[in-house]
Amino acid sequence: MPERGADDREPAAGPGLQRFLDAYFEHGVDGVLLTRPDGAILRANPAACAMLGRSEAELQRAGRAGVVQPTAAALELLAAGERAGRAQGELTFLRGGGDPFPVAVTSAIVLAEGGERYSVVVFRDLTERHQAEAALRAGQAERAERERWLQASQRVARLGHYVFDLGTDRWTSSETLDEIFGIGPDYPRDAGTWLALVHPDDRPGMAAYLQELLASGGRFDRVYRIGAREAPPRFVHGLGDLERDAAGRPVRLFGTIQDVTARIEAERSREELAEQLRQAQKLESIGRLAGGVAHDFNNILVVLLAGADALQQCLREGRPPEAEDVEEIQAAALRAKALTSQLLAFARRQVVAPVALDLNDAVRQAERLLRRLLGEDVALDLRLEPEPWPIVGDPGQLQQVLMNLAVNARDAMPGGGRLTIATSNLVEAGGAPAGWIGLDPGPGRHVRLLVEDTGVGVPAELRATIFEPFVTGKPRGKGTGLGLATVYGIVRQAGGTIRFHSEEGRGTAFELLWPISTERPASAPVQARAQAQAQATAPAARPGAPGRPREWILLVEDDAQVRDATSRALRSAGYQVAVAGGGDEALALLAGGLAPQLLLTDVVMPGMNGRQVADAVRAAVPGVRVLFMSGYAGDIIVHHGVVDPGLDLLEKPFTTAGLLERVQAALDR
Repeated sequence: MPERGADDREPAAGPGLQRFLDAYFEHGVDGVLLTRPDGAILRANPAACAMLGRSEAELQRAGRAGVVQPTAAALELLAAGERAGRAQGELTFLRGGGDPFPVAVTSAIVLAEGGERYSVVVFRDLTERHQAEAALRAGQAERAERERWLQASQRVARLGHYVFDLGTDRWTSSETLDEIFGIGPDYPRDAGTWLALVHPDDRPGMAAYLQELLASGGRFDRVYRIGAREAPPRFVHGLGDLERDAAGRPVRLFGTIQDVTARIEAERSREELAEQLRQAQKLESIGRLAGGVAHDFNNILVVLLAGADALQQCLREGRPPEAEDVEEIQAAALRAKALTSQLLAFARRQVVAPVALDLNDAVRQAERLLRRLLGEDVALDLRLEPEPWPIVGDPGQLQQVLMNLAVNARDAMPGGGRLTIATSNLVEAGGAPAGWIGLDPGPGRHVRLLVEDTGVGVPAELRATIFEPFVTGKPRGKGTGLGLATVYGIVRQAGGTIRFHSEEGRGTAFELLWPISTERPASAPVQARAQAQAQATAPAARPGAPGRPREWILLVEDDAQVRDATSRALRSAGYQVAVAGGGDEALALLAGGLAPQLLLTDVVMPGMNGRQVADAVRAAVPGVRVLFMSGYAGDIIVHHGVVDPGLDLLEKPFTTAGLLERVQAALDR
């Protein structure tokens, strides 16, 4: 039967139905359509017009076929409604522009009035609900995907999470955390069972840590071991935040635990490799050091052996020794002493006696020697602070620093140039100036010694290692490469710092910063020490007549050759000498009635060391003078390279003149 249009539609329903439709159609929130079996739309309420995007007249012209998308399900639903008088389901309606949208048909009621049948279709737009459901499904899918990503990421990172409810003493954990701990879903979860997962050796510390955490409310952040004592060590890093209630009581701890065993093992491997590299570098440095020392000492030994052979030849032939041979032996011995001093300074093992001194005095005392050392083609320019602050240092070492830096500068200026030595008071703000390489002294007051030349500069490839032993830019055979390493050792042993700035072709500047002394410098300390060193290194003149026939010296030395040579020198000077190879022999001599005026003892000896011998002799002979001798006194009478206050030390090697001068000074105290 063909559908009817609006122009030939039949009259509206009766007054009872009309009143109902008027009231329901006008105020209902659901869309309501009144249709005939042939599909004609007789009435449409405002809600239906709004949802369908058409006026009532447009809907009447369109008919049901223009509103309902004609699917088999839709036709079946409408037919079922007409047969049964009621139907419910979802259909797809068409808006005015032809856009489909879902609706829920909540009732399709068939009414009969005046011999005609009518269908009342009540529907609701499901677009928003479908969108919400789609968004919900998408969100659920996204959350599920994120959860899969999270679980996959946790498995890859070996990172699990947990929540510990302190009120119920129960904790929950992720699958990855269970895998890390090696537990299953049936594992009981309370404070005791969690602590049982910690390595037995770490449990006491962990228990104390948790108690402190609960008391302070801080963050859980700890690396600890898990597993049994006999199992391979496994490490985890736990992070967690403590949640408190309104009263401030801890109620929940939640966080993550990551298996960091691989990382820690890798770090240990890197540390082991780094230590192996450091040891290899150390061995390489020792090899360079041993090779350089062997080279220089071999040269010295050649001179000593040649001189000794010449003396033996003279003795065999019954003629006096040549003065030149004796002088060469003495000169070679002094070279050996200087090299030993350099090695000790480099190793920071040289024995020093620091005093308060004026840096300007040290520079002035060295000026004449420096000018001879530099030669006529190098100008020496002194720029001294008028009133320098006093510093703490060893005068002899300070002279050695100036000499080494001057020699280094002279070699850098083969065609001549200028060497500037400047002193100044400096208040350091901290932080090395741009372009300077070396140590930062930190903020504070220092006295600055600047040694600057106009030479060739330090090659860029050597600047990072310039203070290492046997690092030199000089040609092979020119210098030992110990000069700057020695300066570095002396400065660091004195508590100072050193840094330098260099440009190839434009010269090098060394800046040495010395610590300030709280004491006033003694009168001309550098000059007095320099004179003493000059006497100690000068060729010894044989004493004419016995000097002190009534003074006894107890000599304690474990090296037989040193003991014999020293006792001969003392007896030749007129002293009466009793010798002992160690502390036990010395005590035996004292028990036999010996009462020496002076104890001359080595410091480092087997059995009783020098300080112990001195204590024993002082106890037996009150008032006895003590003079220690050593090339390296260790920590027996020297701490951090500095002689203990009140002690007198004669440094080895020494000349006869130096020995006698120090012995006489000790007896005169």
